[in-house]
Amino acid sequence: MNKPIAYILNDWENNGYYDSDFQYALWVPGREAVVMYEYGSTRYAGVTEHSYDFKTLTASSLAAARKFLEEGILTYLRNQEVKRVQGEVAFDQGNVVRLTKPVTFKDKRNLDADGKPTVVKAEAGETGTVIWAGHYSTFCSNRRDRDSLRIVIRFEDGQVVFCAAAKAVLVVNDEVPDDELMAEAHRLSFRYDFKGLVSSHSGWLTANPALEKAKELLGLDVPEAP
Repeated sequence: MNKPIAYILNDWENNGYYDSDFQYALWVPGREAVVMYEYGSTRYAGVTEHSYDFKTLTASSLAAARKFLEEGILTYLRNQEVKRVQGEVAFDQGNVVRLTKPVTFKDKRNLDADGKPTVVKAEAGETGTVIWAGHYSTFCSNRRDRDSLRIVIRFEDGQVVFCAAAKAVLVVNDEVPDDELMAEAHRLSFRYDFKGLVSSHSGWLTANPALEKAKELLGLDVPEAP
């Protein structure tokens, strides 16, 4: 039985706590897609019997793979923009936010006549500026998502409240046009880093044959988007 043809785009080591998995990002013309393929691991002895017929990367296969990467990046950027516009992102200092729920905050920096913290109340719908943002986490937890985020908001009257980020949404008046997202996806695709399409591994590449082929074809040290 003939093995399907594949072209190696990226090579990396997924270095785990006990073992390492050695993986490729492949362009498979028969599927018109980039796929992840594990070609070896310290989890088992011996050599993996390859499921593909590996060929030398060609200009046409590289161009097709880069286009596939560009479309994948664009999908990601569009999804992130929707989340940003809908307020489903973590806040940074300087962001304008709107409360979705009322907040009651005891301001220990400002005491009343009895020496007790001043109680500050803010209603849903009020807007202010984030002047601090930070995460809390439970024991042995490294969560850094929006649910663990706490923010300090300053309102126009100078009053501040401390609350959970989940009680506010980002106020966005500068939605990024789709043509700008498309241009950014096009630019980023010329890095020829396909790993993000097929793996959650966040480490660096061991080798990038796709980038090296692009350098060879274009005669450039760093390929740039035309």
